[in-house]
Amino acid sequence: MIKTITALMVLTLIATVSTHNAYAIEGDGTSHVEVDEYPFNITILEGGSMTLHNNGENTINFVAHGWFEGSVPVNDAIALEFPIVNCGTTCFFEGTYYINDLNGGDFSTITIVKPYVAPEPIYAEPIPQTENFTVEMTQNGFSTNNLSINEGDSITFVNTHYVTDVNLEPHAISDPFAIPYTEYSYYIVDDSTPERVYNFDSCESFVFYDRFFDVEPITVQCNAQTVQDPTSEPTYQTTKDGITTVDVFTIPFDVTITENGSVTIHNTDSVDHVVSHTGTTGTAKSGTFYKVIPTQQQVTIEFPITGNTIYESGVYAFEDTVTGKSGSITILPWSGSKQVIQDDIVTGISQGIVEQVGIQESIVVVLTPEPTPELIVDEGIYNVATYEGEVDLITMQTQLAEVTAQFNDSITKLADQKVAIESYNNEVQSLTTQIGTLNGTATEVSTLEQTVLSLQLEKDILNAQIQTLGNTTATQQTTIEQLNAQVNDTSILDSKIANLESEIVSLTSERDQWKQLANNWYAVAMEQLKVMINVLGL
Repeated sequence: MIKTITALMVLTLIATVSTHNAYAIEGDGTSHVEVDEYPFNITILEGGSMTLHNNGENTINFVAHGWFEGSVPVNDAIALEFPIVNCGTTCFFEGTYYINDLNGGDFSTITIVKPYVAPEPIYAEPIPQTENFTVEMTQNGFSTNNLSINEGDSITFVNTHYVTDVNLEPHAISDPFAIPYTEYSYYIVDDSTPERVYNFDSCESFVFYDRFFDVEPITVQCNAQTVQDPTSEPTYQTTKDGITTVDVFTIPFDVTITENGSVTIHNTDSVDHVVSHTGTTGTAKSGTFYKVIPTQQQVTIEFPITGNTIYESGVYAFEDTVTGKSGSITILPWSGSKQVIQDDIVTGISQGIVEQVGIQESIVVVLTPEPTPELIVDEGIYNVATYEGEVDLITMQTQLAEVTAQFNDSITKLADQKVAIESYNNEVQSLTTQIGTLNGTATEVSTLEQTVLSLQLEKDILNAQIQTLGNTTATQQTTIEQLNAQVNDTSILDSKIANLESEIVSLTSERDQWKQLANNWYAVAMEQLKVMINVLGL
């Protein structure tokens, strides 16, 4: 008798004998397995079944916790089914199920897999053939001034301007891929590097110049795409879903798009531009934007209606902070907005909480009772009025995204202001230090001026003393001459003469000492003046 189990029930038993595991193949895969060895490890398709035969000497008692259990007497068998439809809470989807032998403790496994489904045929787009174009740079300019290419093609610019049989005249091919792009963005092609290759991985149009020669440039167009005139009007495009986008070539601008659209700004000027959102009218669910558009480059501003920052229909004003001019982006309602928002909610929330039920894991659910009203203290975060209206999840999420974006913007501005304040504080501290140093220098200058005046006074006194000594010496010299005139050969006069001469020597020595002292002081004063001038820079 066969016992059939579909959940936790043991139904019937039949006597059957088998000699080995047999796989019955039905359709695409194994949908039934005959098992006569125990323990076992088998693989079955979803919705399949198995029959376990007991050919041993003891009854087999087994359990797959949470799924099924059973007992197989000796020489009997049990059938187990693994449904995936009409099975209530016990459905056997893809995964591995563990069976525990209650007698010997051995484990068996049943691996359930999905049926094989042939994949959809893959259509391979033909790989386009790429081409390399050669453009010569001659004395008279480029060998061609217009060239049409395809995405993936390349251009080789070759210098063929020979000034001798072996020497090239240097040319400079501009580099429109440079960031930032200026008139100095170029590569020199000369004797050392006679050619330059540009690869066009994306389908765009460019203009190349020879920066060393005043010749007509070459315009390279992708798929015969027209190079936009910097003064041209905005170019609008509408997808099959009704989403409108626009390309603009002047800054500022006034354009109209739909929700979920975008604005691509082409900066053809020689300076950078900054598009800064200044305000929105017509909606409270307004995101913000701030974009720097480098010179000779393009930047795309997206206006999604899902995600952290959304842009609902309304008029979004902005200012070019470089020129101070203003413009606007008018966003019209899009017919697919509601469906996109609903899909986003299902994808982002509903599906986010769906998890596959664990098959071989034990799941423990802990139920925590909700706090009773008397346990909630009416203070802190609980001190809030009761909201009686209806709660719109989409509105709450939108408002939360807006508040988060505004909060992040505020934090960024606060950080910038903090950096500016710290910079100003550093400047103030530096100026204060310089003022203190200048005040100290002024005090030193005043002290040195007083020292100079004192030394000048001492110099004047010494010069007066020197003049006095000179006058005294002259008077004494006159007296000696008078005495010499009266001299006779008497010893008295000789004695007087000797005494006078001795006095002269003494006075002369004293005069020289005073003169030397005056010179010493004068030298000291001059050295101090030199120090003040050369060292202190006075």
